[in-house]
Amino acid sequence: MLHTCSSSDDITNDDDPQSQSNYMYYSITGSAVNHSFTISESQEIENDNITILGHVYNEGTTQVASLVFARSLPGDDFKEIYMTLPTNIGEFALGEIETGSTGNITEEPIFNMKFLFGELYAFYDGDNDGDNDLLTHLLSKNISLTITEYEETYNDFGILTLGHIKGSFEGQAYYKAYTGPTSEPEELLHSVTGSFEYTIPNNNL
Repeated sequence: MLHTCSSSDDITNDDDPQSQSNYMYYSITGSAVNHSFTISESQEIENDNITILGHVYNEGTTQVASLVFARSLPGDDFKEIYMTLPTNIGEFALGEIETGSTGNITEEPIFNMKFLFGELYAFYDGDNDGDNDLLTHLLSKNISLTITEYEETYNDFGILTLGHIKGSFEGQAYYKAYTGPTSEPEELLHSVTGSFEYTIPNNNL
């Protein structure tokens, strides 16, 4: 686990992460979120918390790499990404997370992505009553993933874990949004693109 203090990133300005060993750079375009974001271990300022985690586990007979990139400030100012990915170099399709009429997840494929935001970044008021009508997080629908680098390692306890991964993604994710007490929620498609890199900190070996 990497947990550091980080620099504030306002809604219009983010750092370039490309020279960093642990970063997530991503852009989302749609009706509820329309912005580019950075989560990087280089961001350093008081009260701004960065969490970057990598892990390897088995889901039945399938080996899975999981990644978490999260950045938060006090209040409702946060952004998080949760990824479950194949443990190989190559090009892959991430599955669609399916939801029911209330927004609850009904089917979650092994490989997927979830984007979480506070209302500072994610807000949709379809009926103009001043309330946020989003029922879900931004969930993967049709996302292509490319992994260009991948390594595993063992920690001091002899447990296999994620050592290094680098890749990119693009495609579509969606929100479900409330439309009324008796009507089905609407689906809000968003375009997503991004690049990321993770290397396990030495103190986690």
